[in-house]
Amino acid sequence: MKKMPCNTIGSQHCRCGQQRAKRLIDKHTLFRKLWSDHSGYTNLYLISAILGSPLAPTFKTRLLENQREIGHEMGLVLGKDVGKAVGGLLTEHIVAADAAVNAAVTQQDLTRKVQQLFTQGDHVARALSDNLHINYEVVQQEFHTHNKHVLTLANLLLKRKWAKYQKELDCYLNHMMHLSDLLTDALSEPRARHALTKTSTNRHT
Repeated sequence: MKKMPCNTIGSQHCRCGQQRAKRLIDKHTLFRKLWSDHSGYTNLYLISAILGSPLAPTFKTRLLENQREIGHEMGLVLGKDVGKAVGGLLTEHIVAADAAVNAAVTQQDLTRKVQQLFTQGDHVARALSDNLHINYEVVQQEFHTHNKHVLTLANLLLKRKWAKYQKELDCYLNHMMHLSDLLTDALSEPRARHALTKTSTNRHT
């Protein structure tokens, strides 16, 4: 199928192949959709991988594609090279998270894998901070919160605590919308220096 823009969400790649009337889509709508895909496919992958579904590789592939999509759309504003670099770092982040989840499933020592996940998240935060001119500690804290949510979700699935998983998932999905808006606010004015102060956004319990 020939690639074409998506008039529904405003991305450069339509996945459903449906020709719809073109409409003006703001960046916040677009990136909320992309980060929703990120959290949604993370959820589907966690469930599939931990509970043994054959769908796990399919969801992992789609999740990895999502990272490149986010980088590509950022690159349309910040430059192709920056977008490619961000997409690459986000892809590495998924690989690091997958390694931590696999270690948990196989009952390996998680210490090193978790440390690698947070370190890699710091690299993503640094790249976003440098290119979007957001305080590094603010972005770093948001990625730490993100990582904690994912690790907690994996742990709850392993323990078969379904109700707690659903509650944690709601918190995770909301946090991803917050992260999306934080980054998109800066992306809308990439040359402006945002006077952000470090806030306590980690509501993780």
